[in-house]
Amino acid sequence: MSNYMIGRSDLMKMSPVNDKQEEILDILKEECAELTQAASKIIRCGIDFQPTHVSGKDTARREFTKEVVDVLLLIQEAAENGLIDLDLVNPYVAEKRDRLRVWTHQLGNGRASLGDLNTFLLNAAYPTGH
Repeated sequence: MSNYMIGRSDLMKMSPVNDKQEEILDILKEECAELTQAASKIIRCGIDFQPTHVSGKDTARREFTKEVVDVLLLIQEAAENGLIDLDLVNPYVAEKRDRLRVWTHQLGNGRASLGDLNTFLLNAAYPTGH
């Protein structure tokens, strides 16, 4: 049996997601794809591109912003519904920031603190006033 094959006994040990979690993951996949398209449009056409052949269409920046918000909201839903291990957020942010410093020319030296993302996710998972 290949290392990549999952046997029936392995499947029985796995914790299935519930219906709500599955819906969150499905929508998150779609929103990530839409964010990818919006990012590609900015690279192709420019940040302030606005199609002239479609009336009322937003600029590429505005569309990108909307897609980022959509993804962030689904990430918040994922945190609220136990799909994100909040204890791993800070270590993963630190690791990714370090990799960005090593493997990119422009990224990894941002001013956002590690706590910013963790605070966002903790507030999502444990909202005050609810």
